[in-house]
Formats: sequence, structure tokens, C-alpha cells
Amino acid sequence: MAQIDIPAPWLQTVCKILQSGKAGREIIWTADASLRYEGDFIGAWSYEAHDDFRRHLSRPVVTGCPITMKKPAGTTYEFMFNLKQRESYGKILLTPDQKSIYIFSAHLPLKPKLSCE
Repeated sequence: MAQIDIPAPWLQTVCKILQSGKAGREIIWTADASLRYEGDFIGAWSYEAHDDFRRHLSRPVVTGCPITMKKPAGTTYEFMFNLKQRESYGKILLTPDQKSIYIFSAHLPLKPKLSCE
């Protein structure tokens, strides 16, 4: 399987939440995501990652891989993007009510390719 174009409605909703959502309520970082982000980008604040996610996900075409997560319910994509000017791995879940996101990953890649490549 290869990367796909991530659907525009998902991208637009996630970007809107990243722009105006409240950390801890609409934008939820998993403990693992926070630890890896803080380890790879020492001294960085989470809002800086939000800005980099939004810049990447606002491009005309964004490719990635759909991911099935056990919990929570929602639609998840993984993708590569630039985080603080370094190629990084991102994984975000949009909840079914489209009011919040879970950031599962925002760190340097552990593997050279995404799961669907």
C-alpha cells in the first residue's frame, strides 16, 4: 500500500482545532507523544508543534497513511512533516464529533518510512 491524499475535510477540521482549540480540552497530547516531543525538541513548547502541524496540514495536498487506533474512537492519519525545521513523524486522531484531536506523535522518525509504505 502507498500513501494517500489525506481528505480535505479532515485536514481543515484538524487545522481549525490547532488554530483555536484549547490545550488539554480540544488538543490532547498523549503522555507518550509529550515525552518523545520533549526529548527530541528540548525546550520546545507544544504550541510550536501546533503551528508546525498546521503549516503542514494546510498545504494544498498532504499525503499520509490511515491508521486504526483502538482508543479513543476517531479518524487517524500518520504523516511526515517539518517540526522545528527537522523531518518528523506526526500522528493525529480527530474525534467522531470533530471537536477535538489527540496528538499521538510529534517526534523524530523512528523508522525511515510510514506504515503503509
